[in-house]
Amino acid sequence: MEAETIVTKLEDLPEQCIAEILMRCTTTPVEVARLSLVSKVFYSATEYDFLWSRFFPPDLSSIVPISSFTSCTSKKALYFTLSDVPTIIDQGTKSFQLDKRTGKKCFMFSGEGLTVKWIGHPWINLTQSRFQGVARLCPMARFCICTCIDPLPLSPSTEYAAFLVFKCIDPSGIQYYSEMLSGFFGRIGNRPRNLPPSKRTKTSLRSDGWFETEIGTFHSGSGIEDDPVLLIVESMSQICEPGSFILHVEGIEVRPKHVSSLI
Repeated sequence: MEAETIVTKLEDLPEQCIAEILMRCTTTPVEVARLSLVSKVFYSATEYDFLWSRFFPPDLSSIVPISSFTSCTSKKALYFTLSDVPTIIDQGTKSFQLDKRTGKKCFMFSGEGLTVKWIGHPWINLTQSRFQGVARLCPMARFCICTCIDPLPLSPSTEYAAFLVFKCIDPSGIQYYSEMLSGFFGRIGNRPRNLPPSKRTKTSLRSDGWFETEIGTFHSGSGIEDDPVLLIVESMSQICEPGSFILHVEGIEVRPKHVSSLI
């Protein structure tokens, strides 16, 4: 008499067991999210905290106060909150987000956190901005925006791109700034490289209503004693019509290259 063969389907296993299997066969949040659509059992398995904890940066608690996210009842909820909504940090001078697809760290340096060389007092408040203050610049005078980025807080061994995030009162000014802004970037101690407008990515509209144009790209390095990255944006000329093409600078966003606008 032949022994009866018993077939156990994956869905018949305990949820935690399925979650353990998913943890071993997935490497990105995207893969986990896709598998959650397979069945109700898989969806429940992807709710386990240990499945999502591995996607958080190891230094997350030193960047944002995790205890303040009281509405997040699970690591999955916390992950999507940190990737969907920018968190203001460092006394309002920066914002932090996770790249939803990879879990890598992304930062925006506010206009008030940048060094802006321009005639007059440029800071104003805009309700559309995530920050309390943005830089208000008029192209009647040439201006220069610069910041020095410490690569240590960034995700290691990652190619990053830096973007100037801005708005214009006159929509036609978008094309003007796309052509008249020049970017310089490089490691401190090395000669900065120039990224002329013809080599930059096209200025594009973000989903949060602001525009962005790429300044340059750099590698974050190993995360140990890497030289800071100097980013400089300046206008290459000026126009003489008073009040035209007023520029509002929200900040400079740094995110992994080939990642679209975060918001």
